[in-house]
Amino acid sequence: MNDEGILQLFARPWAIEPSALRLIVESVVNVTKGTEPAAAKTASRGTSAGSEAAAGDFGGSGRPFRLEGSTAVIPIEGTISKRLSPIFAFFFGGTSVESVRTALQAAEADDQVERILLDIDSPGGSVNGISDLADEIRATSKPVIAYSDGLMASAAYWLGVAADQVFASAASQVGSIGVLAVVDDISVALHNHGIKTTIIKAGEHKAAGHPDQPFTEKDREVIQEEVNDFYELFTGAVGRFRSMSRDDVLSAADGRVFIGSKALEKGLIDGIRSRGELGVMLADNETGVTTMKEKQAKAEAAEQERLEAEEAEKVKAEEQAKAEAAARAKEVDAGGLDEEALKLKAREEERERLCALDAIATDWPSHKELVDQCKADGTSAEETKQLVFAAATKLNRAELAAARKGEEEPLGGGNTDHEAKAFSEEAVKERWEAGDTYLHRYYSDVNQAIRYERAKHGAAQQRAQA
Repeated sequence: MNDEGILQLFARPWAIEPSALRLIVESVVNVTKGTEPAAAKTASRGTSAGSEAAAGDFGGSGRPFRLEGSTAVIPIEGTISKRLSPIFAFFFGGTSVESVRTALQAAEADDQVERILLDIDSPGGSVNGISDLADEIRATSKPVIAYSDGLMASAAYWLGVAADQVFASAASQVGSIGVLAVVDDISVALHNHGIKTTIIKAGEHKAAGHPDQPFTEKDREVIQEEVNDFYELFTGAVGRFRSMSRDDVLSAADGRVFIGSKALEKGLIDGIRSRGELGVMLADNETGVTTMKEKQAKAEAAEQERLEAEEAEKVKAEEQAKAEAAARAKEVDAGGLDEEALKLKAREEERERLCALDAIATDWPSHKELVDQCKADGTSAEETKQLVFAAATKLNRAELAAARKGEEEPLGGGNTDHEAKAFSEEAVKERWEAGDTYLHRYYSDVNQAIRYERAKHGAAQQRAQA
């Protein structure tokens, strides 16, 4: 890969300590030029544990993790990438997402493993595959503990925070919650050397951040949007896994790393432990780790218990209120002068009146203002219904009174022939299906027409008898 290709690679989002990313960029460029001393190459290969993890075998055990007692230890060291290429691994060491996933799945399936320890010393790395792996860590049925006595930063913390519990030493560095991309614009340098690069592309933003072309404000917006998207994923995971509010997460998600106790204050870890103290805890099985599945089950059970208790209290209160109302009504019926019972009865009647008026307003939404006025005036449900009929047939209160006395046409806007006959639900249906102008004008559907035509007919009969 040429220098330009390397620089464009690092223009993609990374969740890593900035100083570590710059060191990698410079080292990769130097290696491709053959200018890095061989000693430096050898020194940067990483630990033997990292090499064993990449090979999928620890100490010839056939396991992709180190088994200490009943604890599966999975090291996450150096720069994290989705797949660790042989060249990158040779010069820089590091850990791949795929190797951690393989070790995690093997530990989950191993009957000798009771818990899993993520042993982290990493500045972070590429964001590719990190979110999915973090979700897999949290979904593991066996307890998972994350620990660092060095550096647990950025993508490394993204993985560590997914554990059921997170511990760090007093001098460890934890956090660096953030995402970055590094864009090098070498177009001017190429121009000064008489080199002109032409990029042929399909897609407006295909070459955004390419080092051979000037870096435009539009390129910045495109890459910034991608960085922001990964930042939202990262901070969302921290909030979800640590049960932190959005504000608390953002107070710690400004890219800083925090020394042990500060990380604890920020809520990023569960406790301060030396490696020896952690070893004792694991050996004595005193971590007290509760897996996420167990936490969720307990939380759901507690929530269900709370809801059931609230419902029981509600039912109890309703039954008590009904019993008290019945007792007071009985006293009133027996001739007593219980003032509280009378008030209770009046409140119940008022509630029933308002409910009836709400039903009328629902059936006649265009006359809601009239119904609201009837509510305020204390008008009964029956009288309100008649007033709504009057409004619907363009009658005012005076015309309604006249209609009641037989001085004007009965309610219905001149449908005397229909009212004079015995009410027939089938007749209303036939009129509706025949497209009766009156019915379709004042009723929204045939059921409403039947209901109110029946009520009108009853009212007309009562007027006739009066």
